[in-house]
Amino acid sequence: MIANLEQTRLPAERKKSKVNYRVFQHAHIQGIPEAIETKQTHQRVIWLVAIIATNIACGIHLFFLLSSFVNEPNETKMTYEPKAALLPPTIIVCQPATRFLNPESVSNISAEYYYALELGVGLIHMAQLDRLQYSLNISKVEEYHQQILSENNGSAAVAYHNFHHKHMRKCEDTFIHCYTELFDKADCCKIFKQVFTLYGMCYAARNKSVVITGSDSLANFRFRLNFTQSTRPHFFHRKPKNILSSFNKEAYEVGFSDGLDQGNFLVERQLVLPNQWLTVNMRQQQSTLLSNPERCIPNREKYEKLNYFLEYTRSNCRWERTLLNNLTLLNKTCELPLVQLLNKNRISSSPCNLSQIFNLFGYKRNGPIIYSADDIKAMEDDLNTDFRQYISEYCDLYRNRTSLPKCTAEKLLSIGLPEEANNYLYHFNNTRPYSLEQKFGENLKRAPDSIRECLPLCNSTCHLLTASSVNNGEGLEENTASVVLQYTTMDVETVAEDERQTASEYLAMIGGNIGMWNGASLLALCHLGALGMGALGFRPFHRQEIP
Repeated sequence: MIANLEQTRLPAERKKSKVNYRVFQHAHIQGIPEAIETKQTHQRVIWLVAIIATNIACGIHLFFLLSSFVNEPNETKMTYEPKAALLPPTIIVCQPATRFLNPESVSNISAEYYYALELGVGLIHMAQLDRLQYSLNISKVEEYHQQILSENNGSAAVAYHNFHHKHMRKCEDTFIHCYTELFDKADCCKIFKQVFTLYGMCYAARNKSVVITGSDSLANFRFRLNFTQSTRPHFFHRKPKNILSSFNKEAYEVGFSDGLDQGNFLVERQLVLPNQWLTVNMRQQQSTLLSNPERCIPNREKYEKLNYFLEYTRSNCRWERTLLNNLTLLNKTCELPLVQLLNKNRISSSPCNLSQIFNLFGYKRNGPIIYSADDIKAMEDDLNTDFRQYISEYCDLYRNRTSLPKCTAEKLLSIGLPEEANNYLYHFNNTRPYSLEQKFGENLKRAPDSIRECLPLCNSTCHLLTASSVNNGEGLEENTASVVLQYTTMDVETVAEDERQTASEYLAMIGGNIGMWNGASLLALCHLGALGMGALGFRPFHRQEIP
């Protein structure tokens, strides 16, 4: 009988749990005490399902909440605020076709001498590639370059600066009648200064020299451009007469940038022609990013990592990082002499020589240009002159039909043809060089990571511009044009980045989330943990009785 009783007790002892679930009836979290205390199995199951479902929902909600905190910690706010005074974008006025040279002052300068100046500092314009390939005597350029260096203490940059200081059109010959608020006259030459850019010498507005105030209808800045001396020097190619060269006057290129952009990619650029009214309508937008040295530049004025430019802009930074830094040409490290023109405070210890510059741009002599009978016939038709028979006595017009030398451009020049034929014969078949823009694009493709440091400013101002022009010239003096910068509104759109929530706010949101789904507080969760330890028999704070 006793043995039978022991046999009946053994299974009951094996089923006995080591966890005391009854302690959870004291928990302060909704659903747990009810699931423990109920006597009905189906009610316990319902409560347990409800507890599990709400905790899963709480976990999913917390996951997305914390993910947004980690991945998108900031938010963007947009506001509009009226301003009493606004600073317009930096105005940059260039004239690449003339380099702002006074055509009368440079009438005795040869093409080879001027190109020796430009090539000597490393400046090659896209528009001059044909001239450099076909119409330039490289030997004379090299001779003039040596002469220029000997006259300027070995500095190509000093020679370039002195030449333009002497022959460049002055500010008062370029700008007339500067006004703010329609009738408040300003001194144009206190506003604009000469600045070297990768377009060559230009005029740029001084920092904060123009402040626009007044109501929306009067919030403007106006100036007029003088075209009296804006003709090409004789050593530049003449363009065929069209709308951009009417009256033999060259167009100005007026650019607008937020900061002094000395690179030659002015995104906002307008051509201004004689007798034209150009109106640029503007709206100002300010952007503020949270200060982070990995995402933005805190201060334009205090940024010290640019060596070659006067002011930090992303364009300037990209040019420096991509093309001007760390040049190794003909196995020697050097700097293009133009960097001393971009930043007058820069003194280069190893300026590139002409051979290195030619190597950078792939520029060198090639074979002679050979003329055929058809070429001479076309020349005769243009000049209405018959000299083919005369030429055939000195060189072979018919390609190896005689024992005479080939009719090259240099051979024809030596024969002594009429002067009007020289424009057709003065050719040199040099290689076609790269321009600065082409080298910039090529280097950028080769090393795209070089511009990773060119970050936006943490606090920046940009302008949304809309330009329109009228070409009737009514109300303008002869050979002038008017440029008007007009704010359509003095309200400034501000886009500011701010922290989405602080850590304390996120902690409050987590607490509210848990309270919403579980009806629990931080103290209740701590209490639940203590009950769990007690259910496992671990009671570190339980006071034992002394026997």
